[in-house]
Amino acid sequence: MPSQIPDRIIWKTNAYEILGFENADNETRLFDPKMYGLSPRMMHTACYRGFYCTYTIVDDTLYLDTLCVNDENGHYPPIHGIDAVPVRDI
Repeated sequence: MPSQIPDRIIWKTNAYEILGFENADNETRLFDPKMYGLSPRMMHTACYRGFYCTYTIVDDTLYLDTLCVNDENGHYPPIHGIDAVPVRDI
């Protein structure tokens, strides 16, 4: 099985890969595409879960910066006023 594309966090000028996290609850979970009506499906063998994210930390707050998702229904609604932009698979 190929390595999976990890989520990343950008903090200051450094990029970090998220390999996992512990003690997550409803207050600390990361982005969940299903909460926005998306149904991710596998993009390719390096992205079985069908999406990956890049987060940034600004003033001690974590923000979703970039979302790449392959929705099984081709449904890409705006999220918090941000429209989807088509891109090519990596």
